[in-house]
Formats: sequence, structure tokens, C-alpha cells
Amino acid sequence: MQKLDLTRIGSREYAREVAHFWDRLLGDYDVEMPGVRDVVYESWLRCKQIGVDPLKRAAPKAPAPVAGSGNVSEDRLRAVMRSSLETVAPYLSEAKSVLIGTGHNGLIFTSQGDARLAEGLSENSVVEGAMWDEAHVGTNAIGTALAIGGKVLIHGEEHFCNAGKQWSCAADVIRDPVDRSILGVIDLTGPAESISLRAGALIAAVVERAESELARLDLMDQISLIDCFHQRSNLGEGLILVDRRGLVVRRSFQSRFDKANIRQGDYLSGLKGLPCESWTLDLVHDALHDGEVEWIRNGEEVIGAAIHVSRRQARAPARSDLPAPLKALVDSSPSLAPLIREAAIVAKGSVPVMITGETGTGKDVLATAIHLSGARAGKPFVPVNCAAIPRDLIGVELFGYVEGAFTGTRKGGMSGRIEDADGGTLFLDEIGDMPIELQPYLLRVLESGTVSRLGESRQRKVDLRIIAATNQPLQDLMAQGRFRSDLYYRLNVARLHLPPLRDRRGDIPYLVERLHAQIHGSTAGQAMPRAIVDQLAARDLPGNIRELRSLVERAAAGLSLDEPAAVSAPVTPRATTLAAVERDLILTCLDRNNGNVGRVAEELSIPRSTLYRKLAAYRDKDPA
Repeated sequence: MQKLDLTRIGSREYAREVAHFWDRLLGDYDVEMPGVRDVVYESWLRCKQIGVDPLKRAAPKAPAPVAGSGNVSEDRLRAVMRSSLETVAPYLSEAKSVLIGTGHNGLIFTSQGDARLAEGLSENSVVEGAMWDEAHVGTNAIGTALAIGGKVLIHGEEHFCNAGKQWSCAADVIRDPVDRSILGVIDLTGPAESISLRAGALIAAVVERAESELARLDLMDQISLIDCFHQRSNLGEGLILVDRRGLVVRRSFQSRFDKANIRQGDYLSGLKGLPCESWTLDLVHDALHDGEVEWIRNGEEVIGAAIHVSRRQARAPARSDLPAPLKALVDSSPSLAPLIREAAIVAKGSVPVMITGETGTGKDVLATAIHLSGARAGKPFVPVNCAAIPRDLIGVELFGYVEGAFTGTRKGGMSGRIEDADGGTLFLDEIGDMPIELQPYLLRVLESGTVSRLGESRQRKVDLRIIAATNQPLQDLMAQGRFRSDLYYRLNVARLHLPPLRDRRGDIPYLVERLHAQIHGSTAGQAMPRAIVDQLAARDLPGNIRELRSLVERAAAGLSLDEPAAVSAPVTPRATTLAAVERDLILTCLDRNNGNVGRVAEELSIPRSTLYRKLAAYRDKDPA
């Protein structure tokens, strides 16, 4: 196998070597060390294996309409290719070259360049409507670029079929701006004796221009689809907006969509890779089978679909057997219904409970609800944050002390939090931060039901339930020797895990409603605006409910959701042209990313070179 210097590919010596090996390959002679490039030899083997006729002198015309890629409409791809080729076509006559644009299957859409050369190419069916994939015409730049998914040069005798042996061709693929799937090919073709072997730069420029235009048009589609979502969304109705690819652009926040694992930014199961014209709801999740599809168009072109699902009660039904404190949690977090039902069972007894979850997920609220839902509801609920008490004082806080136990003790001593919780519940938050030297004493309380104050030997009887909570992986702490395994197993009798908000976004509208009512009182007359609820539901919220409460308070006070609070900017006229919309979008994104051009290019799916060029044009028009 060889990777040759491209300057040698145009030589007559190389052409003779290639022709010799082509003859041997077709005659089924041994070819131990072929003198052709790897990419060519591997393509030859593919063509021979599928039975391509090497004597074919022309490509076949597509007998019937060929299915498009689905990601981008054929009309849009044709228009973008045509405009991209027009920018360089006037310079191709001197180079005796023709630029060709094809679809993802090798179907030629358009060609521009040297008119006299085009006449010669037509004899080999290098014309609009001809199929130039490897399966039809063997090794050629268009078909081989599609086969390997990248740029390639195929020169003269390297073509598998006679149809291409008098031509030299270079090509590269055009990819979708979102999922990077192959949409088509840009090819530069000319006579084998005169084609420039450095055509790659020209093709790369045309490909970049085409991909940039596709990215811009896709961005406009996304904006249109988001606008459509907000125009059509009604609380209580299930609504999903998907683009032509089957990607979920927006969805309403309903627990059934969460259970069906329908997430924004993911493909709707069953639609990936299918042209939107062939979509049916039978292909997707059962949760959508009773829905209706509304096609969203830009003119005559379909850019996506709205899936309306029949109205149902989105809020989890109230369970008559749930105690009121736990029922309130289901009302504000419907997705937690199974967890809350388990908590209701746990609340009836007195076994130790371990609540796990990230910071801010509401572990203390769940612990309080469990206490208020059980037989100990009328007794003390004593919370202790093990991470907030200094290490040398936590023993005193938990166990108390007798008079004279150490210097400065109170007369008569002091009871600890464990004694204070007698008859009720002791809630040990952040249990992973409890000092290792105190853990055996807590274990003794669990095992014997007794506690001794510091400085005494007397065993005081206590009757309490212990609920512990942590945001740390206790098993990792056990492996590091920072948490006792015997204490872990004693506390972990009943375990309840609270998932983060990013895994249950459908709960956010209900949590916002509850938090808004808490802030303004239960008689608040005005609900949080839907647009703000949508913004909150789209955020990652690493601080979970604690962060959400802060943002709800900011919104209720009329402040921006982003920090620091932005000073109100002067009202600017709304953009009325597509170019103005694009300009505003780019500059807003640039401001949001603090001028980081790389992040802006990635977020908008625009090549960095294109972004720099647009920014320079904006500066020229508005030097101030």
C-alpha cells in the first residue's frame, strides 16, 4: 500500500503503473504490492466486490425521484450549492474546470464552469440527474468521497470505470451543521492532463461557504420553531416541536414525556434518519400515539413539526392515602410520586432513613415531611447540620455535657441534640462530615437506645428516630477510612434518593408555582409569567431547588434572572431584515460569551473564519 506525493500522480509513469495494476486486478492476478494509493486500491476492491462494470463509459440517470437525506430539504440544498458555485464559476473557464454539486447519494444537482468542457463531460453523463456513487460508476471523486466521508483526489487511470479515466477530479463532502451527517459533495473536474492537483483549497472554500449558509438557514429555522412553540403552548396540553431531523427543539413539561425519556436536544425515538415526509406517530413512543402532527413550514418548505398530544391532567393525581405533608410534595413535584409513596411507607415506622441527593434537592424538606407524616409528628424534630458545626464542638452539640466536664461548663450541665430529640426525630444533615472519632458513639445510640453526656458514665434512655442525609458518596468515604461501614449499614436501612432538577425538568413549573406562592403568600393573584417559567425550566440549575428559589425571588422582584442584575438597556428598533436578525443574533451571542469568538462559532455552528469576516463587515458599517 502506498501514500504517494501528489506531484507524482500526474506523471505518465504513474499512469502506466496504475493501468497495469488495474488490468491485473480485473484479471484476478495476484497483486501483492499494488503501486496505487491506499484510497484508490481500497475503492477498487469495493467496486469489484459489488460487481461494478469496469467498461462502463457513462453514469446512469436516476430512473425516479431519489429520497433526500431528510436533514435538509433537497430544494434548499440545491439552492445553497448553486449560489456557492456561482461565486467561483466565472474563474473556472481559464482553469478548464467544472464545479459539480451532488446530493448525499451521488445524484448530480448542478454544475457550473467551463461551458466547452461541460459538453465533453456530458458524453460520460457528468450531467444533472446522473448518479455518480461508487455502486453505479465505480471509483470516482464524488462516489469515493461519499464512501470514505472526506476529501479525495481521483486522477485519470485511478478511476475504476472507463467513464472517468480521461478526467481528474477532486471532491469533499458537505456536512449537516447540527449532526455532521453527509448532505452532499462538491467536486472539481477537468481533463486529466491539465487539472490542478492543488484544487483542494478551492473546494474547501466552496464547502465552507455552503456549510455556513446552511448553518445560517438552520439557525433561522430554529428561531421560527421556538416562536411557533410559544405561540401554540397551552398549559395542560402536551406539545413537542421537532425539526426536520427529528430533534426535539422544545417540549412542554409533563411527567409522561419525562417517563418516555423525551428530552430537548435528543432525537425523538423512531424518527432519526427518516425523511420527515415519511413520519407517522406509529414510529414513536406510545405516549404520543394519540397525538396529531402539524407541519411547520417556511413558505413551501417543511422545517419541522408540532406534535399535539390530547389534553390530560398533567399533575400527578392526589393520593388519598398519602399524609398531607407528603401529598404537598407530590403536588409540587409530580415525578417524585413513586419516591413519595415509598416515603409514606417508611414514615409509618421508626427505622433509620438515609436520604441522598445533590445539594439543594430538598433533603431537609423530605425529612421534615416524613417526620410530620408519622406517629412522632407531635414530638420534636431536631435538625443538626454536621458540616456547619466546628469539629471540636460537634460532640458537645450532639451529646451534651455534665457540670464540670471541662472548663466553662454551664451550671447543671446541658443536654445534647440527641436528648432534645427524645420521642421525636433527629435529622443529621451532611452526615458525611461527621468526625470519624464521634461515629462510634452515634452507633452506640442506634444500637442501645442510650446516650451519655460528656463527662458522665450514666446511660440515659432515649427513644428517637434518626434520619440522615448526605450529598457525598459515603461508600467512597468508607474506602478512604473517613466513614465507618458499621454506622453506614445501620443508618442505611431505608434509603431514599432525590434526583437533581436537571433529571426532572417537568417538575420545575410546579415548583415555581409553589415557590412563587410561598414568597407572595397563598393569596397571590398573579402567576409567574409563562416565558419566565420556560427560561427557568431550560436552565441547568446546579444548585437545584435552592437556586430555583433564588431565581424565582429575583423574577418576582422584577430583576433579570442573570447575575449581576443588568441595567436596563435602551430600547432598540426590532430588526426587520434577515441580515439584521443575523447581525443581532451574532452580536448578542458575542456579548453573552464575553467576546470569545471560538465559543460563539461553536454555539452558532458557524466556521470561525466566517464569523471573523462577518464581524469585520459589521465594524466597517458601524465604526463607532
